[in-house]
Amino acid sequence: MKYRVTYISLLLIIATLPIWSQDAHIERNNESPENEETIWENINLIKKGSFEEIEANILSKLWKVEPSQTSLQIDTDVFLTGKGSLRVEGSGSVELRTFDIPIPIGAVSLTGSLAYKGDTEAVAVLRWYKGDNVLREDTFSKYPPTGEGWYRFSLSERTPPEGSSHLILSIKAELPAQGKFWIDEVNLNISVEQAKTVNILINQIGYDLACPKRFVVATNFKPQKVKGILIGADNNELAEVTFSEPKRIIGQNESDWGLWFMRGDFTPFDQEGAFKICLWIDNKKYVSDEFVLGKDLIWEKTIPIVLNGIKFHRCGMEILGIHQSCHLDDNCDGKPLIGGWHNGSNYGKDKSGLVLSLLAEAYLICSWRIKKDEALDKAFQEELNWGAKYIVSRIKDDGGVMGNIEAKSQSPDVLPEKETDGTLGNEDDRTCSGNTADIELCAYALSCLGYAFPDTTLSETFYSNAEKITISLIEKGCKGNTLFNSLVFLAEKKGYEKHLPYLNSLYPEDLINSIETIPRYDSVSGGFGTFNLSQVVKKAIEEYIKLAEENPFGLCPINLMGSYSYLILDKESKPKGINGHILTIAQLAGKAFKFYPDNSVRALFFDQINWLLGVNPFGISMIKGIGNKQVSILVHPYIKAGVNPEQMIGCIPYGIRAFSEELDIPYIDLAISPHGDDSSLGVSIETMALYINAVAQYYRVRVHGGETEKGLSLPSNK
Repeated sequence: MKYRVTYISLLLIIATLPIWSQDAHIERNNESPENEETIWENINLIKKGSFEEIEANILSKLWKVEPSQTSLQIDTDVFLTGKGSLRVEGSGSVELRTFDIPIPIGAVSLTGSLAYKGDTEAVAVLRWYKGDNVLREDTFSKYPPTGEGWYRFSLSERTPPEGSSHLILSIKAELPAQGKFWIDEVNLNISVEQAKTVNILINQIGYDLACPKRFVVATNFKPQKVKGILIGADNNELAEVTFSEPKRIIGQNESDWGLWFMRGDFTPFDQEGAFKICLWIDNKKYVSDEFVLGKDLIWEKTIPIVLNGIKFHRCGMEILGIHQSCHLDDNCDGKPLIGGWHNGSNYGKDKSGLVLSLLAEAYLICSWRIKKDEALDKAFQEELNWGAKYIVSRIKDDGGVMGNIEAKSQSPDVLPEKETDGTLGNEDDRTCSGNTADIELCAYALSCLGYAFPDTTLSETFYSNAEKITISLIEKGCKGNTLFNSLVFLAEKKGYEKHLPYLNSLYPEDLINSIETIPRYDSVSGGFGTFNLSQVVKKAIEEYIKLAEENPFGLCPINLMGSYSYLILDKESKPKGINGHILTIAQLAGKAFKFYPDNSVRALFFDQINWLLGVNPFGISMIKGIGNKQVSILVHPYIKAGVNPEQMIGCIPYGIRAFSEELDIPYIDLAISPHGDDSSLGVSIETMALYINAVAQYYRVRVHGGETEKGLSLPSNK
């Protein structure tokens, strides 16, 4: 079957900065079609084209020059107007160009102009792209210079090529040795025609009772008058909705998300049932999709599904409808290494230690809730045992750990059972790497399992292996939170007398990553770590809450210094989806809620979960199989090999990412091709395990039945 690749942009767009591609469609929430209004805008696609008051780090995100040894800087002595120009110094063939500039939806026409002064002739060209393909090149006309030697380049009105996604402005010149040229007053003015759009972005599962209930309204115009009402199934008005002031979101490098966003809130309303939100914006009516309110809704509706998505990735056994028994020949020096999970992005198993540690901790802290559902408890224990099978088989007699099974470097698009013949000792056996970076996580996972499971032979197996790894690492001089955490659970089971000296020497400086174990350690050591921990957690969570409240989605910036980045991950050469970052914040909020069970912490937690379940600029659920609007397909080796994408229920992709390394604006590939953008649609199993862990951190607290008039009581560690 052949797939047609289409790139879908953010739902509406674009006011100040263009975003995404021409194939976008506009979602409306039951909007009345009569008297539809049109918005005309003229947008300058060039930011700071007069080169005034522009910092070097911003300049480097807007313009690039080749060859690399060519100098690029602001000149405050030579300019046409204002206070500065852009000077290029180099030799030979030199090209100055913009980074990719996305074309706004509804673009009708474009004109351009710039001023040029230099030691030689130059050519200015506008290149229109669709993906990596050049659709058209438009050359600027050149006019005689002014008295000071400035040439005027001009591009008459052009219609964007059909299907174009972005463009680049290029200025080329042949410079003599140590030659120079300057540009100033650069403009690319594009006219955009759009219908007024309003999108009500809700959690597609619904909202928990006794918890924050927030959503976002996105518009491509600034609303002047807004009113919101919560309505029931019979359209009766039940409660008023409050709204924040409409605002733009500006990310790193002055990246404007292109819409007006308002946060809606109906937290005080606490009745079970199905509801809709009815809006009147500037006297026009809009209605949301239906959603429900209920007890522990997020836990009940997502945890079993995501856990099942992890099960699909089991290596070494048949998964009905997905794959047959596979990789039965996995080994390290002849020792079978069966069990664990495929990574998701490939068939390697090096994420299994991390996944097991996240699942084991979730089971330990939230076992009281898991055990309320017999089927969930059974499924959870089966998954933990399957992951532990692989980890235990890697442990050597001396406490060392064998490496991980690596993915084949150039594996064809085949199901996992076709990748090797399953017979131990043949040439197609997969490589066992020397990578033991997960060794501490393996110890922690097994110690959690030993503590969480009943006193059985299996529990003792977990404990003895965890102890073997932990003591081996300590004797080698290793330190860190993970070892400390592992040893605390071992000590609780085996007795503190044996391990207390080790624990004293391992006491962590980074308290926040030992939230589970510091209070336990204090109970026998008489220390004051829990108080210090509570202060550290309070300081950290208050900072995140403050930052999250600065935007309607409740997003925490990725970098907290200088210009905020919402979508550009640090040290990433290629932008990747931020679901992992979102869930890390949710996990921290869940942990903090144990110490500070107030509404601001709860709001931070649920804002992150809401993003994954529909309260994001695209209005889509990030969990396959949940919600009315989801990603159409995932980039996954199973799907490339022919598995029906609809079978991949519970899988979570990397998610919404930055448009590029420079543009901190939302992008996700909503194509129908299994060979789409793996940076947004690719599946990584640790993201799914992190989701379960983050949700468990919050739901360990007995929200319903644990409330008082003054709020929630502090939970115990049990």
